[in-house]
Amino acid sequence: MTRFTCTSCDFCERAERDPNSPFVHGYCRGCRIRGFAEGYPFWVSRRDKRLSEDYRQALERSFGDGWKAAHEEIKAEAERIHRQRAALRGCTAMSVAGRINALREKLKEGA
Repeated sequence: MTRFTCTSCDFCERAERDPNSPFVHGYCRGCRIRGFAEGYPFWVSRRDKRLSEDYRQALERSFGDGWKAAHEEIKAEAERIHRQRAALRGCTAMSVAGRINALREKLKEGA
């Protein structure tokens, strides 16, 4: 799958460098993809492992018949943001999981 590009939007360029950039243009597809990737309806759908009705309807309103392709782009963008934030914190998803398991073991020992 080809990742979306937006060469004319300063906010997309800024978000490529800074995963915490809050700026979006409503007319920019890349910004809308990023907005969905950071939004609550996407989070709920990801948590529940199924598309919520609210999320699907919002996709259809924003992307029309191309909502399924947009959803794939949104998933990829959410993953990019997650990886970039983890890199900024100096850790990976595996090291975070390892830290959580170590804390669980300590709690078991102390209980």
